[in-house]
Amino acid sequence: DAPAVTEEELVAALRDAKVDGRLATVVFEIERGEGAEQTACIRNVRSLSKMFAQVCNCIIILSEANAILVFGRDRAREKYILVPDLSDAEALEYIRARKGMEVDAKEMMRLFDSVGTNAAKLLKFVSQDVSVDEFIAEELGKARQDLVAFQLKPILKALKEHPEGVSPKYFRNEKYEGIDLSNPVAVGTAMKGSNAILYDMEARRYKLISQAHKVALRNYEPIVRK
Repeated sequence: DAPAVTEEELVAALRDAKVDGRLATVVFEIERGEGAEQTACIRNVRSLSKMFAQVCNCIIILSEANAILVFGRDRAREKYILVPDLSDAEALEYIRARKGMEVDAKEMMRLFDSVGTNAAKLLKFVSQDVSVDEFIAEELGKARQDLVAFQLKPILKALKEHPEGVSPKYFRNEKYEGIDLSNPVAVGTAMKGSNAILYDMEARRYKLISQAHKVALRNYEPIVRK
């Protein structure tokens, strides 16, 4: 077997990779995983990135939005980018390119208004032999299940009134099910247990995770136990 490369050797190699004064860029992509295992993986990657930061740029791509909650304590060296959905025009162009044919723009706008323009969701739509109505019904049904499963109903109630998002301080350290709703890290376990909301680290707000969830919440009344 070839000998393992040490961290010091990696740093030296990255330092030598500079071209015309421009630093190399290392990209880490972390897939979805179980809580403790994923957290340990992210922490290891984060530690490596901080070591590499002296000689290169590091980008960490998280497949699961709420995995970002492991970060947040080193704002001097960390910048967060929540990748947004496509614009309506981009989504329409994407579907046309994937289908290889003209599509009904009005029907597509109805699709976007109901379930959003997330590229992965649009790919799922074009990969299935279903109508717009069938796909919308399926996605809204799944979104409603997520809302029902999400245990911290006061957050859903707040998001029903403020669909653009709510700050943790909105809850004034209120506890529900023993969890401080003002603490995104404490709320994180419930976020992962049900794919209903996310925490936008830059905006510092709880938000519904998709347009489908926003639409489903309009017809769902969260019951808050006293």
